[in-house]
Amino acid sequence: MLYPDIPKDELRKLINISVRNFDTEIRKLRSGLQDFARQMSLPYSKVLASSERNALEAVQVNSSADDACGKPANREVGVALRRGDFFYSDSCTKGINHGHNGIFVTAKDTMEASDEKGVHYVTDAASTRRLNPQKYYVNADRATSQQKDAAADYALSKKGKGYNSAGFANNRQGGPDVGHFNCSQLVWAAYYEPSRIDLDKDSYGSFIGRMAPNPGVYPTDLTGSPLVTPY
Repeated sequence: MLYPDIPKDELRKLINISVRNFDTEIRKLRSGLQDFARQMSLPYSKVLASSERNALEAVQVNSSADDACGKPANREVGVALRRGDFFYSDSCTKGINHGHNGIFVTAKDTMEASDEKGVHYVTDAASTRRLNPQKYYVNADRATSQQKDAAADYALSKKGKGYNSAGFANNRQGGPDVGHFNCSQLVWAAYYEPSRIDLDKDSYGSFIGRMAPNPGVYPTDLTGSPLVTPY
């Protein structure tokens, strides 16, 4: 047994999270969740259980013929209504559909984070073909035009930063000392850091009426937020 010091039930939860986060090393994942629990003054067991639930809900494992993995890009992203909008598309790694996000910095261009290029500018992303793309705007009663522009400017300021290869399970970070981003982390931080607008659908329970101590923001956590509308 690789982790004889970790109780079986805890290890099972950690494995469920790990396989949905690019096989993040178990001890690294555990340490990150324990640190988060201490910072939030919450029981580690509660954070672990909620993080597992979030991973199971947010990431689709290739288990049926209808899974998106392996299918070719099928539609152009399309032009955004304005700066600060974002898109979601299906995206798969090793048979796991974790999804992908990008934030529009013009009506056609985006900032995105990928393992190959880190945080980078995508010229005319609107014309690129993705798998089942869908665009979203942050509702006007939640974000002003100035705040949406600030989100786009924040994303632009991160050009050249590295990629956060640890996955989504512990990525609610975006301060000045953060040097690595993954796709949903970049979009989330773009709204949270300048304006404290939290697009994570869990948002520690504030939208769903229960404590949800999740330190991660997955691509579908953004699309499921009550603060956004698809178009």
